[in-house]
Amino acid sequence: MKKTRVFTMALGLGISMSANVAAQQPEIPIDVRRLTAARAWVSLSELAAHTGFFASDALYGRAPGTQGGQTTEQYIATHFRRIGLLPGAPDGTYFQKIPLRGITASPVVTVEIGGRTLSLNFPGDFVAMPQWPDTTLITGGEFTFVGHGISAPELDWDNFKSNDLDGHVLLVLAGLPGALNDSRRYANIQYKLEEAVARGATGVLFVHSDSTVRLPWPALRNQWTRELVRPIDAQRSGLDFSGWVTHATAKRIFAEVDIDWDVLVRRASLKEFRPVNIGTHISIDIKSRVRSFESANVIGMIRGSDVPERSVVITANHDYLGVARGSTPHFGLQRC
Repeated sequence: MKKTRVFTMALGLGISMSANVAAQQPEIPIDVRRLTAARAWVSLSELAAHTGFFASDALYGRAPGTQGGQTTEQYIATHFRRIGLLPGAPDGTYFQKIPLRGITASPVVTVEIGGRTLSLNFPGDFVAMPQWPDTTLITGGEFTFVGHGISAPELDWDNFKSNDLDGHVLLVLAGLPGALNDSRRYANIQYKLEEAVARGATGVLFVHSDSTVRLPWPALRNQWTRELVRPIDAQRSGLDFSGWVTHATAKRIFAEVDIDWDVLVRRASLKEFRPVNIGTHISIDIKSRVRSFESANVIGMIRGSDVPERSVVITANHDYLGVARGSTPHFGLQRC
């Protein structure tokens, strides 16, 4: 049954429709024949040329809504046309326009501890982004450590213990406690944000540690200080903001109230752990530059003959990070 194949965005650029496939030999296993055919369709030199173009500094990181991103889209469409793919966008072109909104944030965080104020340095100590594209966000709440931020009744595990966390800012460990190492879904950052929303939290700060986070702090910091790109019709998540603090910063905050951070982290690995409210209030003021723009999915199609109304979709990203703050030219930036 021949279905329609749809190639969207940047996939399929190395395909040559004119390649000749060697005649199939009955004695050659089917898997080997398929591999041989696939190799005949893909030219290593062509792939290298396309990759070299996409990696070129001339595209300034291919951030969506920038000249580099638009040049990339045109390049992909040109090669889709060259190899014989039909336009696949609803308007009969190769471009499915996507309205987006970009947010570049400059946050300020202060922690109030017993009449004293501890200011955190951005982006050395922390990074944060608003969850909604407001130009100014002023928020905060009681600062509460909730361990790994996991509720898994089927595993008899609950970091929240029915505490009232409405309006709190939650400090959450990344990763999993040792007892839950076989339950990887609970390590997912999005899962932990949803748990915070369900408990009425105002914001979440995750603790970065080289032992639990794959990205080193400089790489994570660079991602979070770039422009955050979201669909223009994105719904509010329920949180005001989310972000990260360094392990050293978390340790410094708790040292201000004479709590040993390392002991606290060890306690968080036990199912008996209960949330720790250290009697502090955290305030965050985020001023953001917000812009609206359009980017595009680039869609090419090979129409099937038997069931052309059904599709096999193959997709890949063509956008990336853009350029860092202070670089020239300064395009809008994306956090992937």
